[in-house]
Amino acid sequence: MLRDDTPRPATGPGWNDGGAAVDRRVRLAALLLAALLVGVVGWLTTRPAAVPWVSPGNLQPLATLRAELDGDPRNAAATIGGGLLRLAPLGVLLPLLGRELGGSRWLSLARAVFATGVIALLLEVVRSAVPSRVSDVDQVLLAAAGAGVLHLLTYGALRARLLPGPSRPANDRDGPGPAGGRGGPGGPGGPGRGFGAAAAVAGEGTIHRLPTAVHPSPRGRALRRSGVRVSPGTDAVGGPFSLR
Repeated sequence: MLRDDTPRPATGPGWNDGGAAVDRRVRLAALLLAALLVGVVGWLTTRPAAVPWVSPGNLQPLATLRAELDGDPRNAAATIGGGLLRLAPLGVLLPLLGRELGGSRWLSLARAVFATGVIALLLEVVRSAVPSRVSDVDQVLLAAAGAGVLHLLTYGALRARLLPGPSRPANDRDGPGPAGGRGGPGGPGGPGRGFGAAAAVAGEGTIHRLPTAVHPSPRGRALRRSGVRVSPGTDAVGGPFSLR
């Protein structure tokens, strides 16, 4: 009775068939944390400020950053650092919302940066409607840059922890050798490679011998050329022959 020895995808703990996804609980937690972060940042940035005067809004990219760098370095560091850190956690939380962390490294990075930029832009639009608050396009750029930097720093660790690569047995491809080894008596990739799978297909410990080729002896060939008929099946190397 023949047995089906076709390799099947392995299942169970520690195996991954290429379709693994981030756990649903992790994705739900990331969604809640992202919503909480956006809510807190939005509340802090849209509160009215008690200042005697308000600077005009900035719609020119990098204009605010150049003005800060030309002034006090400490104020510039606080402005740039605060802008980078304001929505930086979204660089980790947004990839966790996808089943496979948003795809490859660069595709996930592009999605995280774009989504963070859109969220920061919406917050700036809402902020412009609050008295004593003005919108600044540089804050959108800093927020997107901060999320991108944190994404690059953490994406590899997240993927290694949440999406482990496929693991396969060492002899899954070649099959066990006839002597219980891998790939035959010569070890991995040896001359007996693949014979173990053929022996297993024969089943129940029965190995069917393949027919061996019959090589005519020099004596038999000479008799054939001389016109003498030699009985078939006996014209083998070293075997007897008979004349008809």
